[in-house]
Amino acid sequence: MDNTVLIPDGYVLVPVAWAEKYFNKSFWSEIQEPNINEVAEYLGIGIEKIKKDLRNIDCPLRKSEKSRSGRGNKTKFHKWSVEEYKVWLRNK
Repeated sequence: MDNTVLIPDGYVLVPVAWAEKYFNKSFWSEIQEPNINEVAEYLGIGIEKIKKDLRNIDCPLRKSEKSRSGRGNKTKFHKWSVEEYKVWLRNK
């Protein structure tokens, strides 16, 4: 049996890391006010890391809406501050 994979015309194979990066960026463009889960997914870091950094006075990540007590209510952030936080993480 031949193990070659036939790729239809108009399609290409890309590494998984590239595909995840592309799809990650495409979902990000549709979000207006990301919650902590979406920020973690976009930046590729854990939620606990974000919570820890929020306690740092120099952290540029800014909340737009504080979470209320109860299930399903999550803290939302300003999208512009997420980009500043991304740069801050790189320089940290």
